[in-house]
Amino acid sequence: ATVEAGGDGAGAALAVQCDVTKAADVQRVFAAAVERFGRVDAVFANAAIGANMQAGPTYDDAYARRLFDANYFGARYFYAAALAEQKRHGGVMTYVVTTSVAAALPRKLGGSMGATEYGDYCASKSALEAFVRASGPAETAASDGKFAAFCVAPALFYTEMIESAVRLMGIEATA
Repeated sequence: ATVEAGGDGAGAALAVQCDVTKAADVQRVFAAAVERFGRVDAVFANAAIGANMQAGPTYDDAYARRLFDANYFGARYFYAAALAEQKRHGGVMTYVVTTSVAAALPRKLGGSMGATEYGDYCASKSALEAFVRASGPAETAASDGKFAAFCVAPALFYTEMIESAVRLMGIEATA
């Protein structure tokens, strides 16, 4: 579905259903956008699975794999597609991905996060941040500055989810 904000095409948007854990779906999103708009100049990869704040470690491998498929590989598929699109059109491409302050939490809190699932979430976001920080500068140099990759790590907002997580970690918190 296409949503128009203005008659001249300004503010136009394109909605395409996508499973970010499937590279073919990500390619389909880019193909649809190029067909509709002619090219893609910016990507904001924000899809992710949040931390499962269970009390006590469960070592759920299936959950950890789902986290990495969405949080790391999904964003990596968008990175690869953005890079390919920049090379195709030769113009400027900006790739922005949401990582998390959780990427730094284990080292800031001395590894005392508690639930294993939160450790897996931190690891998925840390891996993504490391990938973009390691790959981005090389791609920027190779493209003569036309490809730029950035990580955005939002801070915590006090929500019911955060309150629940804090309670599970045994920390007294107030809003």
